[in-house]
Amino acid sequence: MPYLSPAASVCKMASVVSYVGLVLCLFAASNGQYVYEEPLLYGTFPSDFRWGVATSAYQVSSFQLQSGRALVLSDSSLKIEGGYNADGKGQSIWDTFCQVNGNIVDGTDGTVACDSYNKYEEDARMIRDMGFTNYRFSISWTRILPNGVGAENAAGIQYYKKLIAALKANGITPVATLYHWDLPQALQDQGGWLNPDVALWFEEYARVCFREFGDDVSVDTFH
Repeated sequence: MPYLSPAASVCKMASVVSYVGLVLCLFAASNGQYVYEEPLLYGTFPSDFRWGVATSAYQVSSFQLQSGRALVLSDSSLKIEGGYNADGKGQSIWDTFCQVNGNIVDGTDGTVACDSYNKYEEDARMIRDMGFTNYRFSISWTRILPNGVGAENAAGIQYYKKLIAALKANGITPVATLYHWDLPQALQDQGGWLNPDVALWFEEYARVCFREFGDDVSVDTFH
């Protein structure tokens, strides 16, 4: 039986679940049992629906315009933050993956990308000027705990506090994702998500995030 990496296994499982769901919906429809119960699908939005934009620490495209810089709103394979080793940040699995020759066809990496680590105030103003009131961003685990567990990185914690403050100053509700596929390389070297201790590692990281940001961020997600 061919070996599947953890990521490939998750993707395969998600595909199977989606396929099964589609089959069940089609079966129900063919038997006259389907009920149009979700008005969101048919041209209306709830009065309290939240419009916003989203990025993630290592999965957002970046590009340059001749007139300057652009904030991109779609997932891809690079960081929005940049600053991959700035102010004590540790290495994530994406940092090390992109450093291996041949892993990325054109050699692109996320060392700078959109450079939101240095331009977060500009990003907040751009979101405001586009008329959005919510911004979902992800927190880089290795910017908080460079080795995944243990010593905390005060500069990394301060960065997210400044980002959150800038968002709020521009009338934008911050929505934080605690994990978006950028596991600390130090933990991957110990087995990563296949190591049962990963639950304890994540708990330690999450506790730091909730302690430092919990009073300012009301919505948290996990990918």
